[in-house]
Amino acid sequence: MTSRSQTSKLVLRISSVVIHVLLNVLFYVIVVMLIAKYSGVAFDFAYQVFGEVAAAEAGETVKDVTITIQKGESTMSVARKLEMNRVIDNKYSFYLRAKLFESNIKTGKYIVNASMTYGEIIDQISNYDNNLDKDEDEKTSSSTDKKNTN
Repeated sequence: MTSRSQTSKLVLRISSVVIHVLLNVLFYVIVVMLIAKYSGVAFDFAYQVFGEVAAAEAGETVKDVTITIQKGESTMSVARKLEMNRVIDNKYSFYLRAKLFESNIKTGKYIVNASMTYGEIIDQISNYDNNLDKDEDEKTSSSTDKKNTN
């Protein structure tokens, strides 16, 4: 009877060790798979922030979109508008790029499209010379100047 008891104890120990090893292997496989998946996501996000990426594929026809930026509007709000109009893919990467490169986004109306890179879009909306309302502002200020001189 004692030999049978020792045999069953030995079987239990061996099965316990095997289960322990299998669970460890399963855990490390899951960890490696998660690292592989999320490192790809992190790489894509970093490439959108620091690389030259556009929402449209090369050769794809895109339409121009007019974006109106109001006075006091936040960079995240502008990024949200661009994402809603499908000009950019990710508002967070656009926002981060604009903040990292200390972009000075100007108020007004600007024409952008999905074939433009994030850098080109930021350059477009940071340059007041590209503002569609610039001519109206100049007319208004020149007519005000004429009234003040009379």
